[in-house]
Amino acid sequence: MNKKIIFFLCCFPVILFAKDITANAFIEIKISTEELQKICVKNQKICDADSGRLWKIKGTKESIYYVIDSSPTLLKIEKIKNKYNILNV
Repeated sequence: MNKKIIFFLCCFPVILFAKDITANAFIEIKISTEELQKICVKNQKICDADSGRLWKIKGTKESIYYVIDSSPTLLKIEKIKNKYNILNV
């Protein structure tokens, strides 16, 4: 093998196993401020219910949601029988 190819494969093995990065479209789920506040308080996460919004990946049937507010925190939650559970603790 060419020395340059061997050097490249040794120095950059991550490139061989890298996955493609794709964008997902989100849709906003309407939720009351009170219910959003319950999610934040119940799960012991600090989030701003006034600026927070509930989002879901478009086209999925999963019950995985994301709470995004004015802070840099993304809260990933799952809804099971009208109960929200945090997934990214």
